[in-house]
Amino acid sequence: MGGTRLIHADPIGNATTPFLYVPDFPDLPMEEVYPRKAPEGAGVIARETGKGGRTVYIPWNIGEIFWEVFAVDHGKLIANAVHWALGKTPRVTVEGPGVLDMALRENAEGVALSLFNLTNPMMMKGPIRENYPLAAQTVSVEIPPGKSVAKAWLVVTDRAANFSVKDGRAQVEVPGIERLEVLHLTWK
Repeated sequence: MGGTRLIHADPIGNATTPFLYVPDFPDLPMEEVYPRKAPEGAGVIARETGKGGRTVYIPWNIGEIFWEVFAVDHGKLIANAVHWALGKTPRVTVEGPGVLDMALRENAEGVALSLFNLTNPMMMKGPIRENYPLAAQTVSVEIPPGKSVAKAWLVVTDRAANFSVKDGRAQVEVPGIERLEVLHLTWK
Protein backbone atom coordinates (compact mmCIF):
# COMPACT_ATOMS: atom_id res chain seq x y z
CA MET A 1 0.00 0.00 0.00
CA GLY A 2 1.53 3.26 -1.08
CA GLY A 3 0.89 6.86 -0.30
CA THR A 4 -2.04 8.95 -1.42
CA ARG A 5 -0.03 12.18 -1.60
CA LEU A 6 3.19 11.77 -3.53
CA ILE A 7 5.90 14.37 -3.94
CA HIS A 8 8.34 13.94 -6.79
CA ALA A 9 11.88 13.91 -5.42
CA ASP A 10 15.18 13.05 -7.05
CA PRO A 11 18.21 11.95 -5.07
CA ILE A 12 21.25 14.22 -5.27
CA GLY A 13 24.89 13.72 -4.43
CA ASN A 14 25.57 10.41 -2.73
CA ALA A 15 21.91 9.81 -1.87
CA THR A 16 20.44 6.40 -2.62
CA THR A 17 16.91 5.19 -3.22
CA PRO A 18 16.50 1.92 -1.30
CA PHE A 19 12.80 1.89 -2.29
CA LEU A 20 11.21 3.00 -5.52
CA TYR A 21 7.58 3.96 -5.97
CA VAL A 22 5.48 1.29 -7.70
CA PRO A 23 2.55 2.88 -9.59
CA ASP A 24 -0.94 1.70 -8.63
CA PHE A 25 -2.48 -1.34 -10.29
CA PRO A 26 -5.75 -3.24 -9.79
CA ASP A 27 -6.16 -5.51 -6.75
CA LEU A 28 -9.13 -7.44 -8.20
CA PRO A 29 -9.93 -9.66 -10.04
CA MET A 30 -6.98 -11.91 -9.21
CA GLU A 31 -5.97 -12.42 -12.85
CA GLU A 32 -5.49 -8.63 -13.15
CA VAL A 33 -3.23 -8.20 -10.11
CA TYR A 34 0.12 -7.31 -11.61
CA PRO A 35 2.09 -4.06 -12.05
CA ARG A 36 1.42 -2.27 -15.32
CA LYS A 37 4.47 0.02 -15.13
CA ALA A 38 8.02 -0.36 -13.84
CA PRO A 39 8.87 1.31 -10.52
CA GLU A 40 9.41 5.03 -10.95
CA GLY A 41 10.54 7.77 -8.65
CA ALA A 42 11.92 7.62 -5.16
CA GLY A 43 9.82 5.95 -2.47
CA VAL A 44 12.58 6.56 0.09
CA ILE A 45 15.77 8.62 -0.19
CA ALA A 46 18.68 7.97 2.18
CA ARG A 47 21.84 10.05 2.38
CA GLU A 48 24.98 10.17 4.48
CA THR A 49 26.53 13.60 4.96
CA GLY A 50 29.53 15.11 6.69
CA LYS A 51 30.94 13.37 9.73
CA GLY A 52 28.41 10.61 10.28
CA GLY A 53 25.27 12.63 9.52
CA ARG A 54 22.40 10.67 8.04
CA THR A 55 19.05 11.72 6.66
CA VAL A 56 16.06 9.78 5.38
CA TYR A 57 13.36 11.42 3.29
CA ILE A 58 10.09 9.64 2.52
CA PRO A 59 8.30 11.75 -0.13
CA TRP A 60 4.78 10.51 0.57
CA ASN A 61 2.35 10.57 3.48
CA ILE A 62 3.57 7.44 5.27
CA GLY A 63 2.59 8.75 8.71
CA GLU A 64 -1.00 9.42 7.66
CA ILE A 65 -1.36 6.04 5.96
CA PHE A 66 0.12 4.24 8.98
CA TRP A 67 -2.28 6.09 11.29
CA GLU A 68 -5.30 5.15 9.18
CA VAL A 69 -4.59 1.47 8.43
CA PHE A 70 -1.87 0.42 10.92
CA ALA A 71 0.03 -1.47 8.23
CA VAL A 72 2.87 -3.33 9.94
CA ASP A 73 5.18 -2.72 6.95
CA HIS A 74 4.76 1.05 7.28
CA GLY A 75 5.59 0.89 10.98
CA LYS A 76 8.72 -1.15 10.23
CA LEU A 77 9.76 1.28 7.49
CA ILE A 78 9.43 4.26 9.85
CA ALA A 79 11.31 2.44 12.64
CA ASN A 80 14.07 1.25 10.30
CA ALA A 81 14.49 4.77 8.87
CA VAL A 82 14.91 6.19 12.38
CA HIS A 83 17.36 3.45 13.41
CA TRP A 84 19.44 3.88 10.25
CA ALA A 85 19.50 7.68 10.61
CA LEU A 86 20.61 7.35 14.23
CA GLY A 87 23.59 5.30 13.04
CA LYS A 88 24.08 3.41 16.30
CA THR A 89 22.20 1.51 18.96
CA PRO A 90 19.94 3.94 20.84
CA ARG A 91 21.00 4.83 24.40
CA VAL A 92 17.89 3.06 25.67
CA THR A 93 16.14 0.05 24.16
CA VAL A 94 13.21 -1.97 25.47
CA GLU A 95 12.25 -5.47 24.37
CA GLY A 96 8.95 -7.03 25.27
CA PRO A 97 5.31 -7.14 24.22
CA GLY A 98 3.11 -4.06 24.21
CA VAL A 99 3.47 -0.36 23.53
CA LEU A 100 5.36 1.96 25.87
CA ASP A 101 5.90 5.70 26.04
CA MET A 102 9.35 6.41 27.46
CA ALA A 103 10.95 9.50 28.95
CA LEU A 104 14.57 9.64 30.10
CA ARG A 105 15.86 12.06 32.72
CA GLU A 106 19.51 12.15 33.67
CA ASN A 107 22.03 13.88 35.86
CA ALA A 108 25.57 13.14 37.04
CA GLU A 109 24.33 10.56 39.58
CA GLY A 110 22.26 8.45 37.18
CA VAL A 111 19.18 8.16 34.98
CA ALA A 112 15.47 7.77 35.55
CA LEU A 113 13.53 6.06 32.77
CA SER A 114 9.74 6.42 32.90
CA LEU A 115 7.91 3.56 31.19
CA PHE A 116 4.24 4.35 30.61
CA ASN A 117 2.04 1.49 29.40
CA LEU A 118 -0.09 2.58 26.43
CA THR A 119 -1.28 -0.92 25.53
CA ASN A 120 -5.07 -0.85 25.27
CA PRO A 121 -7.75 -1.48 22.65
CA MET A 122 -8.20 2.23 21.85
CA MET A 123 -4.51 3.08 21.94
CA MET A 124 -4.46 5.16 18.76
CA LYS A 125 -8.08 6.31 18.65
CA GLY A 126 -8.88 8.14 21.85
CA PRO A 127 -8.76 8.04 25.61
CA ILE A 128 -7.65 4.94 27.48
CA ARG A 129 -10.74 2.93 28.40
CA GLU A 130 -9.06 -0.22 29.62
CA ASN A 131 -5.48 -0.98 30.56
CA TYR A 132 -3.72 -4.17 29.48
CA PRO A 133 -0.91 -4.91 31.96
CA LEU A 134 2.41 -5.74 30.32
CA ALA A 135 4.51 -8.83 30.81
CA ALA A 136 8.22 -8.59 31.59
CA GLN A 137 10.28 -6.06 29.66
CA THR A 138 14.04 -6.10 29.11
CA VAL A 139 15.50 -2.60 29.31
CA SER A 140 19.01 -1.90 28.02
CA VAL A 141 20.67 1.40 28.97
CA GLU A 142 24.04 2.64 27.75
CA ILE A 143 26.43 3.21 30.67
CA PRO A 144 28.42 6.46 30.37
CA PRO A 145 32.20 6.09 29.93
CA GLY A 146 34.02 5.81 33.24
CA LYS A 147 30.86 4.87 35.15
CA SER A 148 29.39 1.62 36.43
CA VAL A 149 25.98 0.72 37.82
CA ALA A 150 25.66 1.10 41.60
CA LYS A 151 21.96 0.28 41.87
CA ALA A 152 18.87 -0.43 39.76
CA TRP A 153 15.60 0.50 41.46
CA LEU A 154 11.96 0.21 40.34
CA VAL A 155 10.41 3.34 41.84
CA VAL A 156 6.67 2.59 41.47
CA THR A 157 6.87 -0.96 42.83
CA ASP A 158 9.52 0.23 45.32
CA ARG A 159 12.02 -2.59 44.97
CA ALA A 160 15.41 -3.43 43.55
CA ALA A 161 15.63 -4.62 39.94
CA ASN A 162 17.83 -7.44 38.71
CA PHE A 163 20.46 -6.23 36.27
CA SER A 164 23.58 -7.37 34.47
CA VAL A 165 26.23 -5.49 32.51
CA LYS A 166 27.23 -6.50 29.00
CA ASP A 167 29.12 -4.56 26.31
CA GLY A 168 28.88 -1.25 28.18
CA ARG A 169 25.14 -1.52 28.71
CA ALA A 170 23.03 -2.26 31.78
CA GLN A 171 20.46 -4.98 31.06
CA VAL A 172 17.54 -4.66 33.50
CA GLU A 173 14.56 -6.97 33.85
CA VAL A 174 11.34 -5.10 34.60
CA PRO A 175 8.97 -7.89 35.69
CA GLY A 176 5.78 -6.24 34.43
CA ILE A 177 4.07 -2.88 34.13
CA GLU A 178 0.49 -2.19 35.16
CA ARG A 179 0.30 1.46 34.05
CA LEU A 180 3.62 3.10 34.96
CA GLU A 181 7.07 2.11 36.15
CA VAL A 182 10.16 4.22 36.65
CA LEU A 183 13.57 2.58 36.44
CA HIS A 184 16.22 4.51 38.37
CA LEU A 185 19.84 3.59 37.66
CA THR A 186 22.49 5.20 39.81
CA TRP A 187 26.15 5.36 38.78
CA LYS A 188 29.27 4.89 40.83
